[in-house]
Amino acid sequence: MRPQRNLFLTLADHLQFAIERTEDDILIENPLASTVQAIYTKEYGVGEQSIGIVRERCGVELPRTEACSVAMHIVTAEAGGEFDNNLHDFQKAMSSIDEITYIVEECLGIQIDRASYNYNRFAIHVRYLIKRLTNGESASSQNKGLFARAAKDFPEVSACTNLICDYLKERYGRACGSEERLYLMVYINRFLVGR
Repeated sequence: MRPQRNLFLTLADHLQFAIERTEDDILIENPLASTVQAIYTKEYGVGEQSIGIVRERCGVELPRTEACSVAMHIVTAEAGGEFDNNLHDFQKAMSSIDEITYIVEECLGIQIDRASYNYNRFAIHVRYLIKRLTNGESASSQNKGLFARAAKDFPEVSACTNLICDYLKERYGRACGSEERLYLMVYINRFLVGR
């Protein structure tokens, strides 16, 4: 997709403000940085390049969290209808992915490597699940028998999936069907297999 025409203006404005904050020793943490970096690696790379350009041309060392902010601007501009060009919707989706990751870690008693391939796949799957829930779409349930069997064979993963689906229903007002639950179980189980 083509970025919004005003992306360059909004990025320039953001970077100017980031420079001013840095010069005033005001640091703003971005708790979404690791999630954005894992899902949007190219955009995050552009953010890192932006920090380098500011360092070279302005002599100001911006904090690494600014790479995430630049990436977020790019993603929302490219996303078109996915986030309705709304940084708030993007931040809500990314914070939901973070919350869901914490749910998995708590349920399974594990620490998830957010730089791993399994996490990247999981986070992207959850992002698209959130998109479907937001748009009122639902995956058709063709594997109800398989879902019931998986829930029985993997009770710990099934319980974790139920907590995630409860969270998503509360946050987005829509329930996950058995097909979506099955896919979540597959992705969550990969964390257990990989330990």
